[in-house]
Amino acid sequence: MKTSVILVIGAALLASSQVSAFNVDTYLAQQCSSCHGSEYYTRSDRKIKSLGALKTHLRDRCNHVVTQKMDSKMLNAVVNHLNNKYYKF
Repeated sequence: MKTSVILVIGAALLASSQVSAFNVDTYLAQQCSSCHGSEYYTRSDRKIKSLGALKTHLRDRCNHVVTQKMDSKMLNAVVNHLNNKYYKF
C-alpha cells in the first residue's frame, strides 16, 4: 500500500516537473521557426482574428507538422505566450 502511494506521488511529481520545464520560447524556436518567423504573427493580413481561432489553428494545423506534439497544457502555454507577445486579443 505504501509503495503504491509513493509511486503515485512520484509519478505526479515527475509529470509536473516535465510540464514546468516546458519553455515556450525554446519550443517555438525549435518547432515553429522551420515553417515561419515571427512576421507570421505580426503581418497586417493575418488570418487569426480571435483567441479561439489561434488555439484551433495551433491544435488542428500546427500540431500536425511539428515533431514534438503539444498536449493540452503545452498548447495553452503556447497560445497564451503568442497572445501576450503578438496577438493581444
